[in-house]
Amino acid sequence: MSFGSIQAMITSLKNNQRNRQLPFDNTNPKGIGEVKNTGFPERDTTLEEKQAWQNHFRKERQRKDMIMWFVGIIFLGILVGIVCYLA
Repeated sequence: MSFGSIQAMITSLKNNQRNRQLPFDNTNPKGIGEVKNTGFPERDTTLEEKQAWQNHFRKERQRKDMIMWFVGIIFLGILVGIVCYLA
C-alpha cells in the first residue's frame, strides 16, 4: 500500500463520520439517557414500602425456586425409572 491510498482511506473515513452523542450526555436533545419507568419504587418510598417490595420479591423468588426443584425431582425420577426399566 502506498501512502496515497492510506491518505485516501483516512480522508474517506473523516468525510463519512457521523455526529455521535453520548448516551448520558446532559445536553442530549433526544433524551437517550432518560430513565424510563421500571415499575420499581424509587426515591419517594418509605421504609415500610421498601420492605414490602423486598418481601414480595423474596416470596416470588422462593416460589420459582420451589417449582424448579419440584420439576427437577420429577425429571430425575422419570429418568431413573427409565434406566431401571431398561436395565
